[in-house]
Amino acid sequence: MKAIEFKIPRDSGKTIHLQHDILTQFFESYHIHHELQLSFIARGSGTAYVGDAIVAFEPGDVFLIGTNLPHVFKASEAETTIESYSYFFIRDFLGQDFFELSTSKAISELIQSGSRGFKINDTSKHAIAGLIKQGFSEKGAVPCALLLTILARLANSKDYLVLAGPAFANIDDVESSTRMSETLNYLTSNFDRDINLYEIASIANMSPTSFSRYFRQHTGKTYSRFLTEIRISHAKKLLLSSERTVANICFGSGFNNLSNFNRQFKKYTGVSPRTFRKLHVSQSLIQKGVSGF
Repeated sequence: MKAIEFKIPRDSGKTIHLQHDILTQFFESYHIHHELQLSFIARGSGTAYVGDAIVAFEPGDVFLIGTNLPHVFKASEAETTIESYSYFFIRDFLGQDFFELSTSKAISELIQSGSRGFKINDTSKHAIAGLIKQGFSEKGAVPCALLLTILARLANSKDYLVLAGPAFANIDDVESSTRMSETLNYLTSNFDRDINLYEIASIANMSPTSFSRYFRQHTGKTYSRFLTEIRISHAKKLLLSSERTVANICFGSGFNNLSNFNRQFKKYTGVSPRTFRKLHVSQSLIQKGVSGF
């Protein structure tokens, strides 16, 4: 699957672009764009792949995606509608010198560290989501002012989860981002079968040795570890959203041995697949006020 350098539509002279999407899913493959992206998920759930990070998303979540950071939001199979409100903006949306001022240092550092992507924490996401939506009913300079307010709030509170590993902060050119996007696209589309090192190296047009070094340099993880993390993430989703047996989920997630699946799942989550399912089902019932007594 070919990675895409996505071109954000922007009127001449404008430094931010507001986009309201209602889709069956967001985008089918990892992609990159020069603009930073601030998105509020209004409807729908699924999995966000941001650099080497794999996180769930649900209604109410807010994400900040950095410049040229490979990412894709994939809807859950059961979803019929995905709705989002997004700001796309260049770093210097308030002018080339604004973020050089001492009073803007914290926001400048936030944008710089944003190259790894953020997921906004629960304590801030509802207020920030409201500010994002407000921008869609305003005109003139108000959306810019709202964006500045959001960035200032995040910079001062650091109320967010950093997503991609530190190595992704060093991918600052389109060629490197595109090659990594193509690699990640292939992995997220084929993780349910065996993908040996020679096969994935050929996708990046590299030798296995060079690819192993390249992948670790740009993700901070070995290829085998990253592939296992994708498989575990998929298995977790199936455990919570279906009644499929553990064995069925094991093989459907790309593992070819049940004992190895159980061992790897516990290594990455701290519990067995069966315990993971029971714990989350129990927690869900408690949150809904359902009791067996």
